[in-house]
Amino acid sequence: MSISNREARRIVLAAQGFGRSRLECPSVRHLRGTAERLNLFQIDSVNVPTRAHYLPAFSRLGGYDCALLDGDAWGPTRQRRMFEHRAHEASLLPLDLHPLLRWRMARAERDEIGSQGLRRFALDLRPEANAVLERITAEGPLTAADFENGLSRSG
Repeated sequence: MSISNREARRIVLAAQGFGRSRLECPSVRHLRGTAERLNLFQIDSVNVPTRAHYLPAFSRLGGYDCALLDGDAWGPTRQRRMFEHRAHEASLLPLDLHPLLRWRMARAERDEIGSQGLRRFALDLRPEANAVLERITAEGPLTAADFENGLSRSG
């Protein structure tokens, strides 16, 4: 069997959920179908034009209510359908995958894998991390420069 490069591209894009007509009003069912198809929405703090985890569903479904994704990820515990995990990067994954990744989570808890830097913030630098969170809670969104007396120019 032989297929052209063009046919191969079309097959790959269709498998990723592209090529379907856009829906006028995508529902939570459509969003969950996209999450199950992709198995991962990467979380990224970069917000141009919007937070990265909202983009994969938008590129496949069109305009959808981002509150649907927020509810599935961070809504009331019993209603959640996704969980945060550091797969390759910080990501949202369908809850059905949680049992399959427990072995990696257990290895990270034992410091066998994972980011030692993140563990430092959870343990050794917890007071400093809590101070940052308290300041953000009190003052609202802040930049890195706000924590460095205006000396940082990185934003």
